[in-house]
Amino acid sequence: MKRLSVQDDAIEVGVMQIRSLLTDKMLPFGESLCLEKADMGYAHASFLSPLYALENLVCLVRLRPSSKVWQISAAITKSPDVDALKGAPAIYGKKWYLTDKSQDKTYTRKGKSYTVWQESIMDLPFSDSVEVSGTLKNGRKVILFLSRWNDLLKRTKDGHNMKDKPLDIVRVRLQDAQSGEKVFDRPLFIAVSGKRKQEVPTSLVQTQYRERSDVESVYRFAKQSMLLDKLQTPDVKHLDNWLRVWMLAVWLLFTARQQTPLTVKIWEKYLPINKTKAEQNNPVLTMPQVRKGISTLFATFDVLPFLPRKYKKGKGRKIGDFQTKRIRFPVSKKVKKIATIKLKCQKNE
Repeated sequence: MKRLSVQDDAIEVGVMQIRSLLTDKMLPFGESLCLEKADMGYAHASFLSPLYALENLVCLVRLRPSSKVWQISAAITKSPDVDALKGAPAIYGKKWYLTDKSQDKTYTRKGKSYTVWQESIMDLPFSDSVEVSGTLKNGRKVILFLSRWNDLLKRTKDGHNMKDKPLDIVRVRLQDAQSGEKVFDRPLFIAVSGKRKQEVPTSLVQTQYRERSDVESVYRFAKQSMLLDKLQTPDVKHLDNWLRVWMLAVWLLFTARQQTPLTVKIWEKYLPINKTKAEQNNPVLTMPQVRKGISTLFATFDVLPFLPRKYKKGKGRKIGDFQTKRIRFPVSKKVKKIATIKLKCQKNE
């Protein structure tokens, strides 16, 4: 975990952390294939472009609905007519929208409305399709329809080149196994980016990307029970120390999930989920469940190494000593890039 300053960008810091992990020879990654699962906030060229250089990394990133992708333009054959043409050959071909059907979309900008024709990617023949049956956490049986389109492009943005970095698009649609109705209104589009993207089969993309939802429950538990977003201190060192304590606590709750007994309230033991876990020999508990029952596990430890040491009392503050007042710093906020560009233009004028 890294604390971001006002000048830091979250995507740049994330790219730096991933690079340091995969390039460190002391870590056991080696030449094995590594998958990075990221949410919609990282579906940018600033995240996909620099990580494409890592040989053993494939990124699974959720794409925003109705976002645009392009086909690779057909190569121009060498002929006398081509020699007469000026300029570089086209790289981006036909544009497609990540929608279920082609439609007219109306937008409003600066008080004026305009309509754009969005041609759906469903009209493009897919490279691969898979039908998989599965079960949700609530026991609902579903059928997953996975469609894949290979070698599509995203636009270059803010100096991050995407012209030579093709990616695959996987569409995930869930359908109820009994009624045949779709479970969600919108399908899920996942980008598969990396030099070894062909080694990730279509049936594995949705399963692997689903694992990234585990981190959301960790953050929710940390905010509700571990004061992750409520600690206020004027000293940055205190905040960094608290983040380390929080990471150690999360690690402890994670490692003790199979050793901690299931401890629930009397009225909670009749729930179907708790009944199923109680019948298992070594149930895997969630973080809140581990926190409720971890005191039972701690009671089996030897208390002697954990007892506080005895020290003499300090002398205290002498008469006439005064503490310096705390320095009040002004609140710093991140300025949007558009506002920064306007300020620069005004200075130049």
